[in-house]
Amino acid sequence: AAKGSDGKAKVEGKKKGARSVKTDSKDSKAKEDVSKGRQGTLCFQPAGDGSMRQSTLNTMTGKPAVKSSYTSAPLKPKKQRPPHPTGSALQHTAQFVTTLQFCNSFSEPLEIEAVSTEDFDSALTKFPDDILSQMHMGLLYTILMNSKDTKDEVNFLDADTWPEILRQHLEDARGDQGSKARELALIAADYAKLSKEQRLDIFEILVDDCLSTDTIK
Repeated sequence: AAKGSDGKAKVEGKKKGARSVKTDSKDSKAKEDVSKGRQGTLCFQPAGDGSMRQSTLNTMTGKPAVKSSYTSAPLKPKKQRPPHPTGSALQHTAQFVTTLQFCNSFSEPLEIEAVSTEDFDSALTKFPDDILSQMHMGLLYTILMNSKDTKDEVNFLDADTWPEILRQHLEDARGDQGSKARELALIAADYAKLSKEQRLDIFEILVDDCLSTDTIK
């Protein structure tokens, strides 16, 4: 009986050992397959720009990688900046630009129409001129209406009288530009003889006076 038991135990031990060896063999083979799969499925395809791009990754199977149908969009060429006008002569003076910009920006409170650069440039060389008249009248009206001493003079302001009212305003000018304004008043009596530069000097004084009125503030 004892011999029979020993024999049975030996048989069971051998069976267990065989199963253990078989299991270890399967585990080793599975690990080897996974390792081969990871190493064999990562590949790169040449891109159109000469670089290498990863196409397909399969970490579990050893199947050949599939080529990707993805293609990168072509880069758009950069827009070139226009050449900077370095060294080009300024067409108009600061007085010209400031006067025109002020009158166009405040055309509504001045009750005048916006004027183009070409029309204003042409008007400065003419007399009489409708554009010149409306700009002077708009500026003078705003100045006179904001002063208690000259408010009544607005009733006499029109296309025929504005040069004389302008002369009187320059004659009574005070402040930083008082002396310059009085010098212009001496020759402003005959507006038609004023040069383009002298007319711009008068506009500069009128614009400065308008800036201090409640209408523009």
